[in-house]
Amino acid sequence: MPYTVEFDASIPCVKIVLTGTFDLEAVRECARAAAEAAKGKSCQNILYDWRRAAIDIPLGDLYRLPVLLEAEGIGRSYRRALLVSKQMEDFRFYETACRNRGYAVRVFDDETHTIIWLTGSG
Repeated sequence: MPYTVEFDASIPCVKIVLTGTFDLEAVRECARAAAEAAKGKSCQNILYDWRRAAIDIPLGDLYRLPVLLEAEGIGRSYRRALLVSKQMEDFRFYETACRNRGYAVRVFDDETHTIIWLTGSG
């Protein structure tokens, strides 16, 4: 499962772009990379671009994912936006699970709205 991690100073955020099929372990690996990059840049905003990725995570694991990602270094102090294709509606459930636990997470299928929310400018 290929992915890239970069810092986008224009937003500012750490941006993780995933392509291909990914499972729970791959998401945890990306979270570790995102946490490391965010700490290195003193940045609390993370943008996951999963529009070209396919999900292979059972719904029960999506429910547990907020806690698992916190164990990888992505805690409640981070503001996380997930940019997904319209076919990835399961992530709406993930957003609810995160928000119910106090995490700042939103799921979008539009890049403009993603950046507006992530930067707090809207």
